[in-house]
Amino acid sequence: MANPVDEMTFRSAGIQAQQHDSGPVFLFAGEVGHRKGHDRLAKAWDTILDQYPDAKLRVAGPVANGYKVTSQRNVEYLGNLSRDELLGEMSTATAVVLPSRAEVLPMVLIESHAQGTPTVYTKVGEWSEFDGAPGIRLIDTSGLPERDIIASIADAMLDIATATNFNPDALVDWTRRKFSAPVVTEQLNSAYRDAIGRTRP
Repeated sequence: MANPVDEMTFRSAGIQAQQHDSGPVFLFAGEVGHRKGHDRLAKAWDTILDQYPDAKLRVAGPVANGYKVTSQRNVEYLGNLSRDELLGEMSTATAVVLPSRAEVLPMVLIESHAQGTPTVYTKVGEWSEFDGAPGIRLIDTSGLPERDIIASIADAMLDIATATNFNPDALVDWTRRKFSAPVVTEQLNSAYRDAIGRTRP
């Protein structure tokens, strides 16, 4: 069961998505390392630059122990950000990209959706919770070689960058229906009532 999203996290209705005259801006948020797939994103980045030479990748989060980060063109490492700073980055990004190898239910995706920002995510952990969300691109990884996964990540990023009819309010509304505090509270209460009912003689 997801952590609830408080009302202050949701983007206000009617606010237009950030326009980037110089090219799309992508955000990676989380531990920078193998588990969350930063290496996959790094390998996909050249494909993005081939199509959008002015594209930018912003990377927020601590570097995993033993993981080596290689300098790349138009990539900026932001280090650890406060929650408000991270939400600000999400709200102005073209997309948040999380090509993980292992996850449960990433809060960064939920918060990105609450900001109306599209996401790219691999089908790991509780990925089915995001199935059908407007604006998300889910990447199949089952039994596929890394080169195919990396190519799919790049394709998904380019697809979002070229989208012209995306409505951020639709993604905000979808997230509110699934992950707002009242919704999650009712899910917890329902689970509690079910548990109590099963223990009664």
